[in-house]
Amino acid sequence: MKQIDYSFVSLRGLAIILVVYIHVSSLGYQSPTYSLNFNLTVVLRQIANFAVPLFLFLSGYFLAKKEFTNFNSYAVYIKKQLPRVLLPYIIWGLLYSIKIYTDHFDTKTIILKLLTFRSSGPFYFIFLICQYYFLAPILIKISNIKYGLTISLIISIFSCVIIQYIRYVKGIDLPLVVYGGAFTTWLIFPILGIYISKNKLHISNSKLAFFTILFLCLSIIASYYLIYNFNDPNNATSAVKVSSFLYSISIILFLFQNRERFLNIGLLTKVGEYSFGVFFSHMFVLSSLTYGLYLVFDKVIYANIISQLLLTILVIFTCLFFGNLLHKINRQAASKYFGF
Repeated sequence: MKQIDYSFVSLRGLAIILVVYIHVSSLGYQSPTYSLNFNLTVVLRQIANFAVPLFLFLSGYFLAKKEFTNFNSYAVYIKKQLPRVLLPYIIWGLLYSIKIYTDHFDTKTIILKLLTFRSSGPFYFIFLICQYYFLAPILIKISNIKYGLTISLIISIFSCVIIQYIRYVKGIDLPLVVYGGAFTTWLIFPILGIYISKNKLHISNSKLAFFTILFLCLSIIASYYLIYNFNDPNNATSAVKVSSFLYSISIILFLFQNRERFLNIGLLTKVGEYSFGVFFSHMFVLSSLTYGLYLVFDKVIYANIISQLLLTILVIFTCLFFGNLLHKINRQAASKYFGF
């Protein structure tokens, strides 16, 4: 029986908790820009921005163990991987659509949003990961060439610069699925995962910690520059920035090198086991909870940084409860159709 390395499961748990916080954190931008809540939200959001890169790194790490000797092995891989993400995506996409369009059910709009991965904001990631599945043999080849890691970093940096130019200089509002769902944008992270899977990491913890702090500070500075020049906190603090990518690389390598420390954190492991289901369900839970909070409390209360952290915890535990319930009903169906 294959031994499970729970340190990787825990890393997935950490990543999905940060994903949930990222989506909760938008509440903090309802506070005045001079307030402590607003500024703490900016900083915490920058710290959390390695969530998606960590998922992609882990995907690349395990992709490196695949062998594509011929087209048949590639076809088997695609046939196995795509249903794992697309079946839950379709189910959850329809659930989100039903929730949103209760009063004016629009079949054409629902189908269009499903086909363009826009039933919910985070679903750009499904479009992204499907691209990497199709490109799997190419990703492995890139990681194997002499300057493959450098080339992929340059491509990701160039993509970030182009996106920033289009959005801020040209003032064009790009859909999330376009700039977040482009495989070129995040290319460095799956390539880095493949590379690390095949090569030993030879960077000291002190150096990784130094670069993590350095690039985090640069990311915070870049965010404030964008906030005060373009007055768009949600986009200014997103992970799609060169400084955020460099920070993500540093902290991911640090966490990977010290991953054994996560082995004894049972809660992270549990969240990691359900991470895909939490990804699909958390916006459903979050939107319902925030709507209820909006009816009961003033926005100053639920925009508070403490409220954000408590709401993140509440969303995570609600998703875990739902996942456990589905497992008790039918474990196989819970995984196949709902991602749990």
